[in-house]
Amino acid sequence: KGGSQAIKNMLTYIQNSESKNAVDEATKKIDFYVSRVKNLPEVEAGYMTLGDWIDSIKEDMAEEIREEIKEEVREEVKKEV
Repeated sequence: KGGSQAIKNMLTYIQNSESKNAVDEATKKIDFYVSRVKNLPEVEAGYMTLGDWIDSIKEDMAEEIREEIKEEVREEVKKEV
C-alpha cells in the first residue's frame, strides 16, 4: 500500500526473482547479477543438493505416513475381529 513504484517493483522482484519481474532499471540490474550467480557451477550444485535433500525428506515423510496408515488399519481390523 502506498510507496513508490520503484519500491513495489523491487518487492515484486524479491518475492519472485524471475526475469519477467525485472521491469525497471534497478530490478533489471539485480536480475542480471542474480542470473550470473545462479549459473555458477558451485551455486548450481548447491541448488541441486538442496533439491535432492528436499526430495529425500519428502520420500521419508511419505514412507512414515504409509507406515502409520498401515498400523492404523491393522488396529482397526483387530477391533472389528
